Amino acid sequence: VDKYGQVIKVDSTSSATLIPENKNKVTIVNGFKTAEKGVYNFKGAQITAPPEESITISVVSSALSTATTPNENFSISMRECWLGEIFDKSQCIRCGTGAAEGEPYANSQRYTLKSNEGECHQCPSEAHCWGGNNMGPKEGYWRISPSSDTFFTCPYKSACLGVTPFVSSEDQDMKGVCADGYEGHLCANCQEGWSHSFQYACEKCPSVIGNVFKLMGILVFVVGFVYILIKASIF
Repeated sequence: VDKYGQVIKVDSTSSATLIPENKNKVTIVNGFKTAEKGVYNFKGAQITAPPEESITISVVSSALSTATTPNENFSISMRECWLGEIFDKSQCIRCGTGAAEGEPYANSQRYTLKSNEGECHQCPSEAHCWGGNNMGPKEGYWRISPSSDTFFTCPYKSACLGVTPFVSSEDQDMKGVCADGYEGHLCANCQEGWSHSFQYACEKCPSVIGNVFKLMGILVFVVGFVYILIKASIF
């Protein structure tokens, strides 16, 4: 016992094992540890169990009189599957991160926009997909919501820039980014200060001075044209 009343242990020979209450549902990897100066460090242990299950784990130590006497019990609540993950083989697996070819999720071009779904889907030809629920339109396409996997062709394709793969939704509009001067559904509307030059295409509105010169040019042309007509009718 040190001066603070704490018990100092130097045991570096005993071992401890994590044992689940329900072995049929719970798998533990790296759950066996040897003491280091009286401490069992279970860092690196991996516990796999069905989503949203509440499980009980016992710590069984060889330092006790019987190896089956639990030293400590604790409970863990497993998380639910997140968006972009499928429920497969009693666990949540993110689409696009499978380790083996042939697995339903082993392709970065696969996605799911739901949670607890049992299948990852092939990325549509109009979209970029980079795993999980990360997807967005390619250039020339647009979608109505980040939770939709239906993509529409923009009436003016140059107005729809699509999305940049592997860029966060915080840094871009996952429905599809519009080019400068465009906004709204299908990027078919002109932003303030822009106007339609021809069908669905927008151009920046000229300045007041530019409009004045245009009107003066039109006025000069009209006056000149009228003058020519009058002169031709007299002679």
